[in-house]
Amino acid sequence: MVQILIDMHLAEKSIENLKYEKDTLEALFHRKEIEILDKYSVSEELYRKSYSYYFFEPEELDKIYEVLLDSLLLYQQTK
Repeated sequence: MVQILIDMHLAEKSIENLKYEKDTLEALFHRKEIEILDKYSVSEELYRKSYSYYFFEPEELDKIYEVLLDSLLLYQQTK
């Protein structure tokens, strides 16, 4: 889950500053989201169920986001 979220956040960051209308940006992100889920062989339904599970388990979600933030900081430092 952590790696998927890392890729999602990086994809979101890569398109957020593009000079397109909001609906176009949302469509671009949705396409990236599908590509990321395909990369990890995860269905959109499974991803949503998993994310929903963690959303209602705040301690577990906190652990995931601790790793996610550390990974993103490391990624940013190597760029």
